[in-house]
This record gives sequence, structure tokens and C-alpha cells, in this order.
Amino acid sequence: SSDVSLADMIRPAPGKIAVLVESKSERTPSGLLIPLDTVRSIHEEKATQGTVISKGDEDDDSFVNIGDVVLFGKYTGTKIKYRPERPANEPQADQETVIIMTEASVLAVLLTPEQAANFKVRG
Repeated sequence: SSDVSLADMIRPAPGKIAVLVESKSERTPSGLLIPLDTVRSIHEEKATQGTVISKGDEDDDSFVNIGDVVLFGKYTGTKIKYRPERPANEPQADQETVIIMTEASVLAVLLTPEQAANFKVRG
């Protein structure tokens, strides 16, 4: 059902979080959408930030909350690819990437999503 979100489908184990990596793409002047991995090197494509969409437990000591934009190492966690189903008359949805990681793998939490746009993380 289209009413089920990606966050509803993933419940990480205790101590783990699920982080949705922002899908990155570039648009040509004519409006053609080009996936990032086509126009940039694999090194630059590696994810280093994303949004926490679910948590394995609601621990009061946790410093990470659902909705936080977090920074993490390039090779952190386990990647899961997901492509939402769409009705036949709608364009095919982009593939989403979710990373399951330990909360301890988070390097930092950005205070607002707007700040995330200003960061270029180099590992």
C-alpha cells in the first residue's frame, strides 16, 4: 500500500538506527535528470550524511532522534536499496538507499536540515 512509508517497513535492532541517504542527481539545462554516479566519480558518490528515519529502541540516553540529519563515515553500516512501487500511470520512482548502522557510528548531528546543504564532507 502507498500509505506505508519506508520508515514503517524498517525497524532496526536495539542500538541501531536506519538512515535514509538523500538521493543525489543532477539536471541538465534541458531538464534531463542524470544520476550522480554517472556524472561523478565513485569516490565522491559515497554517502556521508542522511536523515534518521527509524530507531531500534527509544532509549532516553540516545542523542539521535528520528528526523535528525547525521554525518557518518563513508563505509559505515549496511546499505539497503529500495525502489517504491508506483501505479502504472506514474513515472518510476528513484531507488532509495537506507543504511542500518549503530548509533555509535554517528559522527555528528546537524542542528537543522538547512545546515546539511552547506556541508561538503571529505573523508
